[in-house]
Order: sequence, then C-alpha cells, then structure tokens
Amino acid sequence: MMAGAGAGTKSNKLNKARTQTSTATSSTQGSRTKSTTSDAASTKSKSKSASTSSQSILVNIVGGEYTGSKFELKHLTHKNGGFVGRSTGKKFREKGISVPRDLEVSTTHGKFECKGGRYFYTDTGSTNGSCIGGEEIEPETPYELVDGMEVSIGQTIMLIAFPR
Repeated sequence: MMAGAGAGTKSNKLNKARTQTSTATSSTQGSRTKSTTSDAASTKSKSKSASTSSQSILVNIVGGEYTGSKFELKHLTHKNGGFVGRSTGKKFREKGISVPRDLEVSTTHGKFECKGGRYFYTDTGSTNGSCIGGEEIEPETPYELVDGMEVSIGQTIMLIAFPR
C-alpha cells in the first residue's frame, strides 16, 4: 500500500511527537510504555485531544473488511499498550485490535499507548506502514492522537474518539 514512499517525502502536517524514550513503571497495574517528550506539533487541531481525565480511547473501524467494528482500548499504561495487527494472540483479542483477514496488515502492525494523559499511535515497523489523516508516518515514532483522527493500516481505517 505505501511501499516505495521515501523518507524525504514525509509531511509535517500531523500532530507529531518525536520522542526520547525511557521505561517507567505505572502505579496502576504495574505497566510499562514509552515515555515521550514532544518537540514539535506542526499543526494545531481544533479537535478535542485526550486529557488526563480520559481513561480509554474508542476505535471505530470505518473502512475495510471490519467496517462497523468498535473497540474500547482501556488502561493503556507503560507495560500495557494496545496492539493492533493481524495476530489473533491474546494481547490483540483482549487488549487490542485483531484484524486477521486484512492481509496488508503486519502481524504486529502498531501500538496505541498513553503517557501523561496523552494518547499516541506508533507504527511498530510494519511492512506496509501506517497513515494518519492520509499521510504516511515514520515507523517507531509516536504520533499524538486527537478526537476524530483517522489511522489507516492496510485496508483498515480506524476513527479515533475519546469518551466524554
């Protein structure tokens, strides 16, 4: 789907968080995730972004074979990121999103995580990449999520929402 796109063609139109990573332990469920520090946010969004009061994110599938499926990813802490991919393993079925029939999606394609009350999506080095808002994103780089944002993996399009 996105093979062949050069790194030099990446757009800075996204709310993008370049990261410095460290491992930390959360008091809620002893979990671990990447600790991120934002060094750039190139586009201001009028959409509602995640706040510390949000305990979960809602992911609605709006494109592809799984259209109409809805997921609530809870407790996205340091150790317990919400993985998305073709895998049917327990961490995908119970705490993430499994799309096994989308053959353009990698086994472990990406991860949703929370740090400091802010939510991020990271492509975990998938074969075909991920897009946010129609723009291909860099692998292994967390991108901050905002309400109404679309994340595309393979043929699957996910619409992000934050509970009110």
